Amino acid sequence: MRDYPHDLTNTPEDAAALWGCVQQDLQDLGKGEILRAAQAEIPALLDLGCGRGTLVRYLREKVGICALGADRRSDGGQWFFRRDTNEGLPFADDTFLIVYSRGIFDPNLYGNQPESVFREVRRVLRVGGLYVLHDGNLPMYRDQMGFQVLRDSILDMGEVVLEKTA
Repeated sequence: MRDYPHDLTNTPEDAAALWGCVQQDLQDLGKGEILRAAQAEIPALLDLGCGRGTLVRYLREKVGICALGADRRSDGGQWFFRRDTNEGLPFADDTFLIVYSRGIFDPNLYGNQPESVFREVRRVLRVGGLYVLHDGNLPMYRDQMGFQVLRDSILDMGEVVLEKTA
């Protein structure tokens, strides 16, 4: 497991470090092809709970991945959607190759209903797509939501990689 940055992603350098960890983890899991595909797909990645959108901007401007962000506190902008995950995401079924989230199960920040989050992530992910999440408050029943667990390090900073199955 990578040593993921523990702070918020506020700078392009933070985003680069975070994305480097995600890339290495996906390579280690034998899922490197999804990273190559993400550079050719539009849209490819959803940052769920994107905050200021630093990761989305970094991926679009420096990596060439068409990323979008959704956050209930988002300030808007052309790549961002203000949306509470409990209300449903404004994307079609089977849209994204990768969904990334960090800290969205923190009850002090979001108050998300885990069942709603997993249902919406599963809906917008393509079959074979990956949900990469980091969250110390991650519910333990995630493996019952229609995902195959590829990595589960919940006791080590809450890093989990899930794959949508048919």
